[in-house]
Amino acid sequence: KNLDSFEFNDKKLNTYDKNFDAEKIIIACGAWSNIIIEKSLAISFPTRPIKGVSMLFSTDTQLFSNNIWFRNVYLAPRKNNLLAVGATEDDKGFDKSISLDEIHFISKSLWEYLPEIEKLRFENAFSGLRSGVIDGNPIIGELKVNNDIICAFGHFRHGILLAPVTAKIVCDYVFGKKIEERYNFFSPKRFNL
Repeated sequence: KNLDSFEFNDKKLNTYDKNFDAEKIIIACGAWSNIIIEKSLAISFPTRPIKGVSMLFSTDTQLFSNNIWFRNVYLAPRKNNLLAVGATEDDKGFDKSISLDEIHFISKSLWEYLPEIEKLRFENAFSGLRSGVIDGNPIIGELKVNNDIICAFGHFRHGILLAPVTAKIVCDYVFGKKIEERYNFFSPKRFNL
């Protein structure tokens, strides 16, 4: 068994080195969710990882208190006068390396938008992977092959925004509540797998 696979039958979850009793399991592993499902259940969703690079700056004073979105770049104030700026979108598989052109894109966009950019001090650059689905909608719901396996991934850039509705839908599946019709387009069953 590998770290990236599982077996789930008769309310027993078996991983590479652990066994658990479970009535239902939730696959919410972002860009790696499809790999886990494919290795465990031999089905594959039309997903792909999309790399995003962001940068962190510090300032002497808080420049503003709200998030700002422009030209596919965001500025997000953080505690202690930190400013998060991001993020790029690149279809490069699971490569999380950061290139100079990505730093240039973010820096140039920031330079064009913010006055007094010289007051920003570079702190760090980060790279992360988002799970993108071919139709642009996340995959939230029960699998056709096993209704006790619930998916919650594929949110791309909108994970934080969709977290409340994702939690509601997942909880409804876990507790056996009727799923509102308007959420059916999130179902993994739309791919007929």
